[in-house]
Amino acid sequence: MNDSIKLVPAKAWWHLTVEEFNNNISKPFLIPIELPESVQERLNFIHKLLQLAYFENQLFDVAYREALLTFELALHARHKQLMGNTKRNMTLEKLIDWALAKNLFVKAKHNVHALRKLRNGYFHPVNFQMALGHMSIQGVYGIVDTIVDLYHDEETHVLRMKEEKRIREMLVQYEKSGVALESNGERTILYRAELSVFDNRFGRSVYHFIFWPIFDARWNAGDSVDEGEPITIEVESVKKKRTGLWLIGEKEVALTKLRGNEAKIWSLFKKNIEAEDMSMPRYLVEMIMGKIRWESKRKVLWPNQFTDLK
Repeated sequence: MNDSIKLVPAKAWWHLTVEEFNNNISKPFLIPIELPESVQERLNFIHKLLQLAYFENQLFDVAYREALLTFELALHARHKQLMGNTKRNMTLEKLIDWALAKNLFVKAKHNVHALRKLRNGYFHPVNFQMALGHMSIQGVYGIVDTIVDLYHDEETHVLRMKEEKRIREMLVQYEKSGVALESNGERTILYRAELSVFDNRFGRSVYHFIFWPIFDARWNAGDSVDEGEPITIEVESVKKKRTGLWLIGEKEVALTKLRGNEAKIWSLFKKNIEAEDMSMPRYLVEMIMGKIRWESKRKVLWPNQFTDLK
């Protein structure tokens, strides 16, 4: 009797070669900071499981369980590193609450505690669970992001939130009275001005902005409205001056108060865009800006979990 194992692709991956699978499905983890050797070794093992899932789909579930266990072990290790010891009766729930109080997680409290509930379900099952297979892959990458979060400087997350709040409050005030984007001597009156996210992780300092110029907020003969296109800008510094906000990056741009006839143009646009029949164009603008905002945030805060699978 021949009991040798024949490695053939799982049915879900017949359309991919091993190389295509590894490049597009089981992508390498993005870990831009140095982790403890014990944590890094476990993450390397988890990634190998993801690669082997090309031949056996249920290895995705094994990788997911290992990721949950690694998350718990990493929490214990980080607590010991910062606090000097970890009590024997320190439960996962208490460890998570401690890390949340230390502002070590970007994710919301309920999302982090959800990992604890998933861990309990996997390691204390009451019945046979349906295998998730490749549907669990985003979960694995999400846990990796959460583990990386643990090893940020404690103040990074707090400083990011404070800076985002400061910039957004200023933008709200500018939007109320009207604001123009000035670059290379050209001025563009804006409908919307928003900070998507401030990236201060891993020693960076990058502000991601979205701007939407005003447009002809009226239905034309073809029963359509040309809303125009958003402007996205990434800068390294934001300085408040008497004349407005200066956004400093590869090139310097500024958000300034309206001048001369610009105020009249803005006032007419505001009147038109707030009309009842402009609800659809308003919704479209907010929808597109929301998508851009999410893309910026996910690339900054969750680079592994929301990586594009092909």
